[in-house]
Amino acid sequence: MSNSKLGPRAFLLYAMLGAITCVLAAVLLTAIGDPSGVSKGDKKHGAGPFESAPRLVLDRRPTAILLGNSRVIRGFDHHDFPEGTINLGHSAVALPGVILLLNKAMKSPDLQKVWLGIDFGMFCMPDQHRQEFEFELNRDQDPTWASRLGAIRPSRIRAALLDAAGLSNPESKDRDPDGFQKPGRRPVNIKAGQALTPPLLAQHAAITGTIAQERYQERLNMLTAALQKLAARNVQVNLFINPSHPLYFEALEKLEILDDYKRMQVDIEQIVDQIGDPHVSLIDFSTRYARTNLLPGESDSSLDSDPPFYDLVHYQPSVGKEIRNAFPVQQDPQTLLSK
Repeated sequence: MSNSKLGPRAFLLYAMLGAITCVLAAVLLTAIGDPSGVSKGDKKHGAGPFESAPRLVLDRRPTAILLGNSRVIRGFDHHDFPEGTINLGHSAVALPGVILLLNKAMKSPDLQKVWLGIDFGMFCMPDQHRQEFEFELNRDQDPTWASRLGAIRPSRIRAALLDAAGLSNPESKDRDPDGFQKPGRRPVNIKAGQALTPPLLAQHAAITGTIAQERYQERLNMLTAALQKLAARNVQVNLFINPSHPLYFEALEKLEILDDYKRMQVDIEQIVDQIGDPHVSLIDFSTRYARTNLLPGESDSSLDSDPPFYDLVHYQPSVGKEIRNAFPVQQDPQTLLSK
């Protein structure tokens, strides 16, 4: 008469096989669904704040990319873009960091379109993230091999185990595997008084110094070279100047640097005009919402919508959708300027 019950050794064997199967399945799913670890969002469980965008661009062959700072991260929804688009936005990034990411992304033979959101701060801020970017981008020279290694290193196995056990920190998962910020992780609206912080304004005031003027011209040259390179490859470039709340421009005026902002607008327009290539289009959204009466963090009960801005500079995905829709699919050679 056979014994239908498992002995201790058999039970232990089946338990071990089951655990191994779960680990391998979790690692495989993680490697396929999020090979960069971008959606983990912190250094314990995945990509850290300096690693997510560089790691993402190493592991993928995108057809379209979004580039810029935290405005690009918070201002665009994933479902508004076709498959194959990745968001390489990075908080507090200056233009040199953006160019580093762009150069790496251009190694993708499938790249067809670049959305590049720029603003005043990117031309005058110190280049504080360049070393971290260079380290991450140069650590793995072969994107395919980097992806394979990323799927089997111990930190990735640990992350997969945490995911399988439901122990990952949900607060760290701000971005999905394509780099777009998840809707449920968007920031709470900030009141106008809190948004007018001295550090923010000091960063923009930095352009008035002699060294900063040299930095500004150097970055204009970097932007020109990047646009020319993309145009030569027949990559469509949708270049836009990010919109800002009217109070932001009032603050710049009080600091007596509003003229510097206007000079940036003119300089960028001239760059695009001089390139004169139909693949490069520009829309200036700086003052698109100049007539808004809503302060950041306020809402209008008569309107079934959120205010356009979280704070003085970060805009809602509804604004990002307007930016996306403002660029026609079949673009003409002339520069597009918003009125």
